[in-house]
Amino acid sequence: MICSDVMLLIQETDLVFDGVAVRVYEPVKKSGVLPGIVYFHGGGFVFGNLGKDYDYCSAVLFVTD
Repeated sequence: MICSDVMLLIQETDLVFDGVAVRVYEPVKKSGVLPGIVYFHGGGFVFGNLGKDYDYCSAVLFVTD
């Protein structure tokens, strides 16, 4: 699990596009326009939820920032 101190550095925005729930992770201190990565949850669209992959997605955010 990601440390609570790291969680303070992440801004999460929940959106819905054509009925599909989407979560955008951004660093709180961003500088300019940042590149994007699209991650599709591979649970067969049956298992899991937006919170399931928080650790992975937030780790990718910090590695690519």
